[in-house]
Amino acid sequence: MLPPISNSGKKMVKIAKKEYNDCMIDETVLAQINGAYVCPPDAGPAWRAAYEAGIDVSLIEENLRLTPEERLERHQHALDMILEMREAGKKHAAK
Repeated sequence: MLPPISNSGKKMVKIAKKEYNDCMIDETVLAQINGAYVCPPDAGPAWRAAYEAGIDVSLIEENLRLTPEERLERHQHALDMILEMREAGKKHAAK
């Protein structure tokens, strides 16, 4: 079992997983473990407003790192999957 981690008075969160039986860690460490998004300090007001409104801006950043061709590829893949699911639904409904 891992020892509790404390960061001087920060709220502690109890997690119960097989590998972390009843271990206590603070919310900052939990966010880092889960890969939580941290709004950059140089973010503009619109970006901050979107982040504070709960929009997952990490997805926008991830897509902006892609080339236009890569974005089109991902879009086409998603569209193909939706069309396949629609077709499968039609075949299932016809049975």
